[in-house]
Amino acid sequence: MAAQRVTLMGQIARLPHEDDMNVRDAFLQKQPNSRMVAGFRDFFFHVLHIEECHVIAGFGRIETLSSSCLRV
Repeated sequence: MAAQRVTLMGQIARLPHEDDMNVRDAFLQKQPNSRMVAGFRDFFFHVLHIEECHVIAGFGRIETLSSSCLRV
């Protein structure tokens, strides 16, 4: 309970098909053991459009920030 943590809140959208192959290649470079499941027809990539960030930085240090305050 004392650990720092962040919750990202926003809208999730399925990645357009034309962007899928670039993201898939990058994903598989980082996660090569996922090659089999990434090939399933029902495996899709999504993008999170962050709207808010709920930050717990320690006991009594809690803030909700808008996405404009974030550096990603």
